[in-house]
Amino acid sequence: MRWRPATHALFAAWATLTWLLVPLAPQAMSHDHTYPALIAHASNAQQFGRNWSVTWHSGSGDGHCSTLVGHGFPTFHKHPARFSAPETIRLEFAKEQRPESVSIGVARKLRERGHNTVIGKRRYPEYRIEPVTNEEGVVVAWVAVFEVFRARHFYMDVRASWPDVDGCGGTQEVFWTLHLEGV
Repeated sequence: MRWRPATHALFAAWATLTWLLVPLAPQAMSHDHTYPALIAHASNAQQFGRNWSVTWHSGSGDGHCSTLVGHGFPTFHKHPARFSAPETIRLEFAKEQRPESVSIGVARKLRERGHNTVIGKRRYPEYRIEPVTNEEGVVVAWVAVFEVFRARHFYMDVRASWPDVDGCGGTQEVFWTLHLEGV
């Protein structure tokens, strides 16, 4: 297929609109009707995940269902959050409900041009899911916890999904990227 200027313009408009609208949805401490933020924590580093794909079907509060769909391109932070290896990494999903499934893919390199394509085989570290509670013992978030033993760059693709507690019959799934470096 040959790209023409009109095709470029249409694609650029779609990508820009998607890029602008997806981050506008509320992401603080989320209830089921909004998708959560992802925050990577290490002892001396923190980084917010960049969400690049969201499909979120949920109740709108008045007995109806709503759908948020936004797809863009995975982009990694240019500058990594640095931590001292070995380290325990905690990926915090700012949502009261426990994720139904989590996938953490880790690559070591990106293509030289651009910051969106990993090179080589992804590895999938073993992790455990733990609740985060406030002073009253109420669950306010969930974390995926795993160990990093080597000093290197970590380009991470994270996907998480949640059960549909509103009965809307759709997917609740978010994809993020992170860039960490053990030193």
